[in-house]
Amino acid sequence: MKNLISLFLLLTIFLFWGCETDPIMDPVDDAIVTRTVERPFKTTGFAYVQLEVPDDIICDEGLDPRYALGQGNATHLGLYDIVITGCDDMTNGVNIGQAVHTAANGDILYMDYVLVKSPNEDDPPYISRSVFSPWTINGDMSTGRFEGATGTGTGEITVNFMTGYMEWEGEGTITY
Repeated sequence: MKNLISLFLLLTIFLFWGCETDPIMDPVDDAIVTRTVERPFKTTGFAYVQLEVPDDIICDEGLDPRYALGQGNATHLGLYDIVITGCDDMTNGVNIGQAVHTAANGDILYMDYVLVKSPNEDDPPYISRSVFSPWTINGDMSTGRFEGATGTGTGEITVNFMTGYMEWEGEGTITY
């Protein structure tokens, strides 16, 4: 009987000791340990300038709103859909705006850009060549694995004003 009582007391002690609320190991501050790494970033794509511009694209006086929809392929994104909004200063040959890339899995990458026209004398007048100088990744607005991402790059875009077709290539870095 003494052995049975001793066993009962021993089990009771272990039971209360096991219910202690302090963890045995110190937890990691973040649930997931993340490591940010700067990686090369390349993108190509195309879009069509839309004739109807949504009302929420508001530009300063003297600037013309621009809106384009398209698709592309980029490292870290794969195939993506893109919505491009911007304000065009036709007098000075500058377009400032934002490109919203949506990857196949739904992650969204926001990119702010400045385009500076760089005309080529051999091009017909309805072709416009511009240089991204530079584009910047806006991780504050991005989602999924791109939330908080940073990065910059440069590239080139060609627009055919007769058809509204544009295509681009760009490269830089992304850190996430």
